[in-house]
Amino acid sequence: MNGAVVSIIMPVYNVEKYLDRSIKSVLAQTYKKIEIILVDDGSTDSSSIICDKYGEKYKDIIKIIHIPNGGSSNARNVGVSIASGKYICFVDPDDFISDRHVETLVDLVDDGKYQLGEVSYHVVDELELKKGHSFEEIKEKTITTMTNIEALNCFGYSAIINGYVWNKIYLRELIIKNNILFRTDIRLWEDMLFVVEYISVSKNVVVCNMPTYFYIQRGGSVIHSNNYNVCRTKIISVHYFEEIMNKLLHDELLSHDSDFVKWVKRIYSETCIGDVLNVQYRNNIFDRTETRIRVKDAKKYWKYLSVRYLIKLVLLSVCPKILYGFITKECESE
Repeated sequence: MNGAVVSIIMPVYNVEKYLDRSIKSVLAQTYKKIEIILVDDGSTDSSSIICDKYGEKYKDIIKIIHIPNGGSSNARNVGVSIASGKYICFVDPDDFISDRHVETLVDLVDDGKYQLGEVSYHVVDELELKKGHSFEEIKEKTITTMTNIEALNCFGYSAIINGYVWNKIYLRELIIKNNILFRTDIRLWEDMLFVVEYISVSKNVVVCNMPTYFYIQRGGSVIHSNNYNVCRTKIISVHYFEEIMNKLLHDELLSHDSDFVKWVKRIYSETCIGDVLNVQYRNNIFDRTETRIRVKDAKKYWKYLSVRYLIKLVLLSVCPKILYGFITKECESE
């Protein structure tokens, strides 16, 4: 693995149905200066055995790490800590990539002008894939370049830059130097936090419209979870976003009227309101003290809320118990 330019990190947990396809797609890359880091996150199915099988067969490019289950964020952090490449890419173990995925990403950033490269992706329904679904080809390749501030201001307002971690290429040195880690105390938006934090310490970003990553939509994934504890971590996430925003404002890299600041303030208030209505109340939990805390937090940035959310905030402030009763009855009738 000496001489690897790109380290491809794959966190693995109970994905025996998809893992072969994912690993094979990485092994098929036209760009050969790679190392593949499979971090088995305490799998209880045959995923760990599959990892070892490939590790034994491809000793020259595959590293296998077995760790106790700690979540995908921790597994990715472990992968970063042992990576040796100049660049880092992430691939989720239930997704797959085209054979030119890494080559396309490296071509974007290898001239040294850009610290982050991004490609487009296909969203693939698991059932459609089994039916032999074909994918539309992009006829004309387009490249978009921007500063880090311009990239941050895309969040919430443009589809050019997104918060997914897996369709991008990063400089390992920049990650290590700035101690950028995946947050292990949250289960939602941890990808977006990593991307935002990385962009904030970058200079320039380049985006290509070629869809070389295939994102598989499946019902059991965390992003589609309604689990109470998972959803509640959104509150922690928005506090982290607020910290990043405040640092950028303090360093005078952003102004208070920038789109990124407006976006953070809006999702902060919306998440506080949603935590009460959609997470607590829909789980038959009514905690007056908790409601007051969330309402107080939401009011910090009320000016950035839509009319719909303003009405919800007013109702939570004036008659939370009535609103709780209405929502619980609505859930019972669903």
